[in-house]
Amino acid sequence: MIPADIDMGRILSDLADSDVSDGLPGDRSDSHPAHGTEGTDRVDAGVDTATWHDAVTAADRSGVGPLKVVVLDDTSASGPDLRDVAQTVKDDTGATTVVVQTPGNAAAVSSTLTRSQIEKNEHLLAGTTSPSAATDFLVAADHSATPTGTVTALTVVGVLVAAAVAAAATAVTGRATARVRPATA
Repeated sequence: MIPADIDMGRILSDLADSDVSDGLPGDRSDSHPAHGTEGTDRVDAGVDTATWHDAVTAADRSGVGPLKVVVLDDTSASGPDLRDVAQTVKDDTGATTVVVQTPGNAAAVSSTLTRSQIEKNEHLLAGTTSPSAATDFLVAADHSATPTGTVTALTVVGVLVAAAVAAAATAVTGRATARVRPATA
């Protein structure tokens, strides 16, 4: 459930014309990276537009984008609540991957990353609102994919070997049984 202190209307409004939202009220002409201007980020002081843009661009190039990022500096939302925020953003914006960062917690949803890839690497987002954490998470998650082609090939080989062994065992058992049977008169 999305907590009452998270303004989804504002977040979705921000993300309509930007890849990053801080969910904070205020004039969008201020110097904030989420709104396409150089300057100090109210969420993580010293982070400029280029840094956020680089994180989003890297995600788009890696195949896990389009990416939307929500950075919240003041919420006590739990992981499941943040996942609900991320899912709502994904559903309403058409993003492929959404990352929600807070100073204490984080969540991500994606249609290109598996839940396992996300959960295995989500710790890289926790405790920070830094764009580099989002980049690190996306790179690690994208590279932790299970090699499905290899797994499928090994599974097929395993099934074929098992079938061959079973067929051979049945043939041997059938011949042995035929030799042992007494003749009937």
